[in-house]
Amino acid sequence: MPEQVLAWATRNADAVAVSQGVVKLTYGQLTARAEEIAAGLTAQGITRGDHVAVALPRSPDLIAVLLGVWLSGAAYVPIDRRYPVPRRRVILEDSGATLLISDEPGDDELGVPRVSVEALGKSAPGGRTAGPAEPEDLAYVIFTSGSTGRPKGVMVEHRNLTDFVTADARLDILPGQSVAQLAPVSFDASVFEIWTALAHGAHVVLLQGDDISADVLGKFLREVEPEWLFLTSGLFHLLVE
Repeated sequence: MPEQVLAWATRNADAVAVSQGVVKLTYGQLTARAEEIAAGLTAQGITRGDHVAVALPRSPDLIAVLLGVWLSGAAYVPIDRRYPVPRRRVILEDSGATLLISDEPGDDELGVPRVSVEALGKSAPGGRTAGPAEPEDLAYVIFTSGSTGRPKGVMVEHRNLTDFVTADARLDILPGQSVAQLAPVSFDASVFEIWTALAHGAHVVLLQGDDISADVLGKFLREVEPEWLFLTSGLFHLLVE
């Protein structure tokens, strides 16, 4: 999957890949930042097959970090920062994450070594060593809501993700089109919003903040006028009303 994003950076490096308000990253800038993150992860001992937890706010840097995890050979485990501490500990334990990327010093108490995004960007002496991801390598592990009593991790391989973003003719996203990014990265709707867009040379437009209300969402959509977005039916009807 990451090679599709890298290919767009080669093809059209100056096209906008990700934006949030006035902050924009082109495909060239996004992949350069991701390579920097990947090199930092390699310096931390991360290698192919590892699981790296990510607990960061919605931002262009978050997208670069997720891509950087892939370029290091690892799979990412997204964690909503608003989860209670016990739930975050369960996810870290069950996923087998060997590292947590977080800018919150309080996350040092979660039982997994923590590194900040800033530190990753400064600890890249030799570049990344991982080769291209194999189709059977894990891309990410997303945990269910835990409605049965305990969250369960759903493991998705790169070949599954590639099939999802390329095989459905209804997802005919064109280069340069915009895709709204509304879902928490710990919710699998974010996979459509982020990776289907970046695999097609499109532009991911990030909502500001982690919380969504109908008023905030309506204002955001009127401002950015995205060609694509994903809404649950309940949120759609609330927004229409």
